[in-house]
Amino acid sequence: MNKAAPDSRSKLVDLAVPWCIDALQAHFRLVTGEYEEDQPTQASFCAFALGEDRRGPFVMQFIVATFQEALAARMAPFDPSHVLEFEAEESSGGDADGFELGVRKFQGQLARWRKTGICPSSGFFEVAHSCWMRELGIDDEEMRHYFSFGRSVRLDILARGWTWRVERVIPGAPPPLWPPG
Repeated sequence: MNKAAPDSRSKLVDLAVPWCIDALQAHFRLVTGEYEEDQPTQASFCAFALGEDRRGPFVMQFIVATFQEALAARMAPFDPSHVLEFEAEESSGGDADGFELGVRKFQGQLARWRKTGICPSSGFFEVAHSCWMRELGIDDEEMRHYFSFGRSVRLDILARGWTWRVERVIPGAPPPLWPPG
């Protein structure tokens, strides 16, 4: 997935998970150690999931993601212009027609999420054709670049794989501030 011509743009590929990171309420935390045996690289964050029956209200969960054989990790300031590093998906624009298109897209994604249990726009990505990996001279087919962003930070991790678990459900959490997708 990481082999690309030098002029290829990085592309974000949503990871198939049953939760959605609300960038305005992500509250990222990154923990890493010099040696993986001492401390595996972990990222924790808040994410919304469907209620038990997939019909009820969203619930906020505190997720802990653990990365296997992490080679590099960074949490850096984020602003929307950083997304320009990645190949853009079609935009709905800023006019009324674009807004309605965005609402219809969200409604379709929510229906798919409720049907499958997998969020179609999780906010947690693998970066295909990673510029960061090329900059570091990493040409390893098994190494992956994972990416997400919150209100003020971006999270990038290079690792061979990852797992996640729900650490806890956060009672009384506010509803998502913006819809997934």
